[in-house]
Amino acid sequence: MTARKDPCERCGARFTRRKRGSFVCARCRQRRDQARHLAEGRARHWLRAQHPKQYANMYADHVAKARAQDPQGSATAVRNRARSRALGELQRRYHDQYRQRYEAELAHALAELDHQAAQEQQAAQPAEPRVPYWLERDALAQRHAHANAAAWLRALLWLTERHPDTTAEVFRVQAARVPLNPADRTPERRRALAWAATLDRLARLYPSDFEARYRAELARIAKGQRQGAGHPLALVECDVAVT
Repeated sequence: MTARKDPCERCGARFTRRKRGSFVCARCRQRRDQARHLAEGRARHWLRAQHPKQYANMYADHVAKARAQDPQGSATAVRNRARSRALGELQRRYHDQYRQRYEAELAHALAELDHQAAQEQQAAQPAEPRVPYWLERDALAQRHAHANAAAWLRALLWLTERHPDTTAEVFRVQAARVPLNPADRTPERRRALAWAATLDRLARLYPSDFEARYRAELARIAKGQRQGAGHPLALVECDVAVT
């Protein structure tokens, strides 16, 4: 009996899913883990650039503590330990700023890795591949879905920059709610659900602003696709650094 294969929720590739297993294929899960690591580092360094004086004071304090704890330790190890602890303390002090930047960096990193994977996959193909028409159809639908999702995300993040007070207020309300599903009650999962609900609420509060920005982002992505028309299977990079 042939094992049933389900489509991956991210890339659309079909894979054999274990019972009660993830709906995302192994490659996408690996890219997601790598994206989380990249997003965490980028968000921390962005936070350091936003609060240079506070970071400098924390770093100096942790250097002194590290030297006191390990007088014989190497200077490199002391600096690395102090830097890590100072960034962690800065993250806890400005938690809301960090979480918002982390979500944006995570989306950006995922798009970068997806784009890189698509380029590697294209480079591995023959010079003139004979692709069945149904695969070309699926690739076109996937690219359109990716473009729509990228424009939607950019428009929502633009709303958070345009209405920061409303964003903070809605997030506090959503974060205070207790999910019905016990599996969603972990701190990380609750923050993610609260952030998603906040973005959805902003789109409902400012429908005109959202619609206008969404259409502008779609036009921007379409222009980029036309410029890269020589690579029909390449994905559009989702740059969430809203200007």
